[in-house]
Amino acid sequence: MTYTTGVLVGFRGNREQFTANTVDVDDIEVWDTGSPNRHAPSITAFDAANQVIASIAAPAHAGEAPTVTTSAYDNAGRLTSVTVNAIAGAGTGAADVNLTTTTTYDALGDRINETDPTAVVTHYTYDRGAHVVGSTLNWDGVGLNVTATTNVTSLVGYNDRGETTVICAAAQVQADGCNPATGAALVDGWRYTYDAAGHVATDTPPANAGTALVTTTNAYDTANGGGRLVSSCDATSGGCATPARHTDLGYDELGRPTSSITYLGSGTGTPKLRTVTTYDGAGERTALDYYENGSATTTDALTFGFDSLGRETTIVRAGSPVTTTVFNPDGAPATRIDHAISSTALAFAYDLRGNLVSTTSPLLGGAVTETWRLDGLLESRSWPTGTNAGTFTYDGAKRPTHLAETTSGANLAVFDRTYDRNGTVGSETQTITGLTGDVAAGSQTFTYDPLRRITGATLAGSGATKSYTYDANSNRITATEGGVLAATTYDRTGVQRSLTVDGYTATFVADAYGNLTSSSVPTPLAADTTAPTTPTGLGATANGAGRIDLAWTAATDAVGVTSYAIYRGGVQVMTVAGSVTAWSDRSLNPSTTYSYTVKAVDAAGNQSGASSAANATTAAAGSGGGAITYIQDAGNQITTAATSMTVTLPATPVAGDALIATVGINFSTVSVTSITGGGGTWAPVVTKAGTGTATETWAALNVAGGGSTTITITFSGSAKGAASVAEFSGIAQASAVDATGSVTGGSTTAVSSGNATTTNATDLVVAAVGWRTGAAPTTSPGSPWTNLADQVNSSISNATAWQITSATGTYSAAWTLGASTPGYDGTIAAFKRVAGGDTTPPSVPTGLAVTVATSKQLNLSWTASTDNVGVQGYRVYRDGALAATVGTNAFADTGLAGGSAHTYTVAALDGAGNASAQSTTAAGTTTAPVRTT
Repeated sequence: MTYTTGVLVGFRGNREQFTANTVDVDDIEVWDTGSPNRHAPSITAFDAANQVIASIAAPAHAGEAPTVTTSAYDNAGRLTSVTVNAIAGAGTGAADVNLTTTTTYDALGDRINETDPTAVVTHYTYDRGAHVVGSTLNWDGVGLNVTATTNVTSLVGYNDRGETTVICAAAQVQADGCNPATGAALVDGWRYTYDAAGHVATDTPPANAGTALVTTTNAYDTANGGGRLVSSCDATSGGCATPARHTDLGYDELGRPTSSITYLGSGTGTPKLRTVTTYDGAGERTALDYYENGSATTTDALTFGFDSLGRETTIVRAGSPVTTTVFNPDGAPATRIDHAISSTALAFAYDLRGNLVSTTSPLLGGAVTETWRLDGLLESRSWPTGTNAGTFTYDGAKRPTHLAETTSGANLAVFDRTYDRNGTVGSETQTITGLTGDVAAGSQTFTYDPLRRITGATLAGSGATKSYTYDANSNRITATEGGVLAATTYDRTGVQRSLTVDGYTATFVADAYGNLTSSSVPTPLAADTTAPTTPTGLGATANGAGRIDLAWTAATDAVGVTSYAIYRGGVQVMTVAGSVTAWSDRSLNPSTTYSYTVKAVDAAGNQSGASSAANATTAAAGSGGGAITYIQDAGNQITTAATSMTVTLPATPVAGDALIATVGINFSTVSVTSITGGGGTWAPVVTKAGTGTATETWAALNVAGGGSTTITITFSGSAKGAASVAEFSGIAQASAVDATGSVTGGSTTAVSSGNATTTNATDLVVAAVGWRTGAAPTTSPGSPWTNLADQVNSSISNATAWQITSATGTYSAAWTLGASTPGYDGTIAAFKRVAGGDTTPPSVPTGLAVTVATSKQLNLSWTASTDNVGVQGYRVYRDGALAATVGTNAFADTGLAGGSAHTYTVAALDGAGNASAQSTTAAGTTTAPVRTT
């Protein structure tokens, strides 16, 4: 039995073009070492309805446990799940155990959902004729949030006879609106017509903006009742009257193909390629002749010989033997002579199960021997000299995990792999004797999207990273390696049209069949010398004794604004991303007037003029560093188990603010392993796992601004989750946590966060509770608490409330549920606000390193400084002059000349403008630019 999930993107004749995930679940015979080949009984278990519920595969070795595949069915006898390597009680924590694919059906018995072992769902929709009209990969249960990795849908249209007439690939559905149901943009899909007998008459590819691909028109001998294809022509326009290629096919009276003649152009011209096939009385092919470019003589002719059982024993070209083969009685080759290589025969030997165990070769001077596991997997191989050998091991899902090549007993090369539950490689390690560096002893880890496409790789030794993105048709559109971005464009038929690397673009031309015919010499992008417009509308607002908030109207640029440089009193104090138009200057001195300007910067380093100045005066001493202020929040919950979930904020977080996330998980054995997004570095604050659930509070302090609005929460295993994320300003940028608490409770309708005792009078307290079942709260914490939107589903729910305190004390929040929950977990955390009047500089940055990214760019990184309040940013000096001020401990210095050398130092800043001494120097040289053809 074979089950396939995939997105069909088109086909030509019988050649399907698709992206698919296929799981083979076949009945497998079980042998021991004495069983003769192909005569062992199959071990299969059936239920009372005679349905296969278990298939037992051969173990790796005699005496070991076999591999079991189990199947389950619904009351209508439809297959609902298949579990590979099923082991009772083993759970789903291991990557090779209990790999279950589930299937659900609608009321008419049509398969509508397939869920793989990592909880990724493929969803199908049907028309009234039970034809699949839509196939959606990584369906989220709703289908509205359409991206290149989520709700990736291809659509199919049919005629009244149920014949496929149009296929809209996912990228064309998303980009062009191709939809057979409405008739929209059908020229962007693959289109098919049929003759009266149901044969494909025409096959038309999507309309391309570049070179048009050919439409194939077919003709059949339906008049003779055979329905055999007798001719086809390919044309970009005009049909068979003006074809690019024409092919005629001939058959004998038994319907066997005897000739094929292909013409360049119409069928009346000179043949480009002709093949002629003849047969003997037993129906065996005896000769195959080729004619090329209209030659009247045979350019290549092969004749074939057969034994009495119809097995091919000889191939002869122009009277000279090519191969001679002798077979064993069971049909396996015993010897073969490749006459062009040697007149001595290769000899083959097999075990009782039919596995090849030795190949004696005259070229190798002996026999290559192989041993096999009982389940048919290769276990070892040795070479004739006796010194070189290889051994192989596999996991429970029969995926290769270890290969060791040895010489004289010592390891020559060792490769190890791990996998995740859907079969993708999670990590790969290699150790090769005689080499140095990452190639000799390297370990890579890989990440994938839900469509099983590799999205990233990290090399452990050097720390080098690679990242990739794709379109909805799984064409790789970007690849970033070593800091160099390569961007690729494709036409609607998947043919590559351009490649841009390091500022140089090559374009590609293909013929009407999609074959590459020429490429341009890459040319550099035109130099950008136009500065952005000057930012306008700059406003400055005091917020307490130690903070001033800035906001301005975005500038514009011919290419794009990449950053803004912020100046206080004429001195640059911060750089924020080009998508950010607000910033908070924190830890200023009280009762002090400050003046600010802003300049816009593009990728080429062009800088606008300074904005009009904006002034503000901080409050008097004793009023603190400004009140903590709520900015925004969002929530989400997932009802299908997954290894991650997302929460999308309404707006981009502001630089210097804090993000706080509360997460409920429906398993106490699963935890949050990481949170990313929002422009911040996330860390756990308080976690609690108890009665079947887990609740965690995480925070990202002093976010950089300009980060993604999508917050991604990753779990240690597959689980359902409910989460809320909120943004606050005015929270301390370092050592911000004042107090935490947590609690676990059993069956009840009254749930709470636990207690936290604060030591500061003006803390932000965030309380959360996660509980099982979908009983929503009937009462929530009252004033002064503010409640975020409850995230409720049938497996896990989460409620969050916050308040800004006015006195020290012990705080707790409580909710009453509409129905009893079997158990809950609560967390509570208190965060300090920013203090004012800071005069202590940060520590000096250390570990400054410079690496080469491209011919125009050097990348800097260093160890973060520390500060009594918080590090606000870093000044980067190039060749003794200030080059930039950045908010993180990394900087990409772009726009440099190829082959130029530079030295760098870095100084740390806090929000009050206190600067550390400059770091020790580090140097780097860009590579000379290389042009490729």
